[in-house]
Amino acid sequence: MQEFGYNQLIEQPKISALHLFLSQLSSVIVWVLIVAAIIAGVLGEWVDTLAIIVIVVLNALLGFFQEYRAERSLAALRKMVTPSSKVIRDGKLQTLPSKRIVPGDSRFN
Repeated sequence: MQEFGYNQLIEQPKISALHLFLSQLSSVIVWVLIVAAIIAGVLGEWVDTLAIIVIVVLNALLGFFQEYRAERSLAALRKMVTPSSKVIRDGKLQTLPSKRIVPGDSRFN
């Protein structure tokens, strides 16, 4: 095991809620809408400006809440699962934590 390390995925650092919200504003189409809102505001089209801003904010909020709930669900699933596997190691059937499985272990169903 020292040669190969643990058989597990590396946990990614958690993303803050603010970063998650701001990431919803990173697409090109959102920036085009923001520029359109600015241009409409400069031209005095306040109804259009407000409508575009409301659409952008609602879109960002919906995307944020969907992604936030998905992250929380995934974290809850990770807590519920304690993976272990039955393998044949050294000619014996053993139940090991999945992270301790190494090349050469034969999986047993």
